[in-house]
Amino acid sequence: MQLAYTALSPYCRKVRMAMEYKGLNFEVVTADHVTEVPAFNPRAEVPVLIDGDTVVCNSPDILGYLD
Repeated sequence: MQLAYTALSPYCRKVRMAMEYKGLNFEVVTADHVTEVPAFNPRAEVPVLIDGDTVVCNSPDILGYLD
């Protein structure tokens, strides 16, 4: 799994903390600019979770997906 992340976003931090708490293996991909996000997000926002062919945007949706 990859997490498109920026340290300035509390939503990104919330998702990262949940992933670490759950003990999930993931890679953090720096996405401080929209062009750095490795998957399409129509709202041009982070966090974005990439799990194989599955892309999940928006922190509540990501947390639901992880559960």
